[in-house]
Amino acid sequence: MDYTKINIQATEVADRELWLGILSQQDAIIGLEELEREGIIAYTTDWESVREAIEHWSQQTNVPFVINEEAEQNWNATWESNFEPVVIAGFCSVRADFHAPITGVQYDIRITPKMSFGTGHHATTRLMMTQMKDLDFKNKSVFDYGSGTGILAILAEMLGATRVDAVDIDEWSYENGLENVTTNQCRHITVAKGDINWVKPGTKYDIILANINRHILLESMAQLNNLLHADGQLLLSGILKLQDTNIIVEKAKSCGFEMIRQTEDNGWTAILFKKVN
Repeated sequence: MDYTKINIQATEVADRELWLGILSQQDAIIGLEELEREGIIAYTTDWESVREAIEHWSQQTNVPFVINEEAEQNWNATWESNFEPVVIAGFCSVRADFHAPITGVQYDIRITPKMSFGTGHHATTRLMMTQMKDLDFKNKSVFDYGSGTGILAILAEMLGATRVDAVDIDEWSYENGLENVTTNQCRHITVAKGDINWVKPGTKYDIILANINRHILLESMAQLNNLLHADGQLLLSGILKLQDTNIIVEKAKSCGFEMIRQTEDNGWTAILFKKVN
C-alpha cells in the first residue's frame, strides 16, 4: 500500500496549532509529525478524501503544502531511521530494541517504531503518560480507546493494571500493538481491532484512556461514561488547548463527568475527568 505524504509548510506556531486541529479531524489522516522547521508532515492512503479540505484551508490560511507519493517500505524505513528514544524524566522511557536501555527511569517501554500513532514523541502522548504517573492503576481494569502502538496500555499494565483492553480501528495499529505487547512481555492486555462498540455490553472499567481526535471524543462521550464504574476516571487527549478545551469540557459535564486536572504541552492539552453520575 502506497502513502501520500503531505507537507503543510506551517512554520509559525499559531499556524501549526490550527493545522493540527484541522488534520486531526480528518479520518483518512493516519500519521502526523510536527516539525519546527518543516511544519507538519501528514500521511494518508486516501488523498482524494482529504484533498478538498486541505486545498480549502491552504487558501484560507495562506499556508502552502506539498505532496509526494511514498511506498510503504520506504515510509517505514524513514520512520525507523528517524526514531529517537523518548524519556519522561525519572518515570518512563519509550525506545526501540536497537537503542540501549535507558537508565534512571522506573519503566522502560520497547516498541517497534512504525506508523501507528503513539510513539511518545507527540505532545499528546507525553501528556497522557505524564498524567498516568499520578493515577492508581493497581488491580484496575483499563480501556485504551484508540490504542495506536499500545504504549499507554503497556504502561497501564506496568503501573499495576490487571485487565487492559486496547482497541484501535486501524489494521496497522492493531498489528503493531500486538507486536509491542509481546515485546514488553505483557500478560494482561487484550489487543483488538475495532471501535468503541467492540466492548461487550455490560462491561465496566475503572479507567479509560483516550488519546484520539476531538470528533471521536465528542461522539463517544456518553458511551465512555457508560463504560466506567461509579467514580471511574477518564483521561483524554488529542485536544488542542485553544480550539477544543471548552467544547470537550462542556460535553463531558453534560455526560456526567467532573473535570479533575488539566495539563498542557506545546498547544495541546490532556484532561482528567471523574464520573459523577
